Amino acid sequence: MVFTKSGTFAEKKLLKYGTEPINYQNEFIYFGVPIASSAKFIKATEYFLGKNMAATQSALALLKSCKSDNWETKCKLYEAISENVLLYLSEVWACRYSDKIEKGQLRFFKLLLHLPRSTPNHYVRMECRRVHIQFKVFSRMLSWWLAILKMPDYNLSKMCFLKQLDLIDNTGMPFNWARELKHYLSCIGFDNVWQSQNLKLVEEKCKSILTSFRNNLVSRDVEAIVNSRYNLNYRNLSTYDLDEPHLKVTE
Repeated sequence: MVFTKSGTFAEKKLLKYGTEPINYQNEFIYFGVPIASSAKFIKATEYFLGKNMAATQSALALLKSCKSDNWETKCKLYEAISENVLLYLSEVWACRYSDKIEKGQLRFFKLLLHLPRSTPNHYVRMECRRVHIQFKVFSRMLSWWLAILKMPDYNLSKMCFLKQLDLIDNTGMPFNWARELKHYLSCIGFDNVWQSQNLKLVEEKCKSILTSFRNNLVSRDVEAIVNSRYNLNYRNLSTYDLDEPHLKVTE
C-alpha cells in the first residue's frame, strides 16, 4: 500500500518484488482494522459502526429475552456487547471520529427507550447517565500513551511516536495521532503534561486528566440543554447529575 493525501494515484509506478509485480491496494485489514491509502480512518469508522449495529441488535434481543428492569444491567450489557465492538482498538483510529461513532451509543439507547431518532443527543446522554463516547476513546488513548512512554526508543511503536512528534507542526499531514492527543490535552489545560513527555508525571496526573475531560464533556451537554428549545421543561426537572435518582430502578 502507498499512502497519499487524497488516497488516489495520479500515476502508478511499476513496483516489483524480485520479478513479481506488486499490486497497489487502496485498503487492507490490519489486526482487524481497515487501513486506507489516504492514511485516514473514515472507512474504519464506517466498518465498526456497521459491526456495532449488529452487536446492538444482539444486545437488545438478549435484554428482551431476560426481561431485566435493572438499569445497570442494561448498561453493562451494552458495554460488554455493543460498545466493546464499537471501540475495538479505537485508541488508534477513532480520535478524529468520536462524533461519528457516538451514533453507535445513541442508537442503542434510543432503541432501548423507544425514543424518536430526532431526540437531541445531549438529552439522551443526560437522561441515560452516559458521557459522550469521546471520553472512552480519550481514556484509551491516554493508556496507549502511557504504554508508549514505557517503551525503549528502539521499539517500533515508540519510533513511530517519536517521528510523529517531529512532524507534529506539519499541518500538511492528513493524520497525526500525537497531534490529536495534544489537542485533547490542551482543551482541558494539561499542555504542561504533554510538553513534559514524562512517564511519572503522566501517571501522577492521569486521574485528574480523565476527571477534567469527563467534566468538560458533561458541561457541554448541560450547556446544550440549557440553551435548547427542544424541551423547555426538562431544564427545570433535571438536576444535571449523571446519578439521576429516577434511573436507579431495582428488580
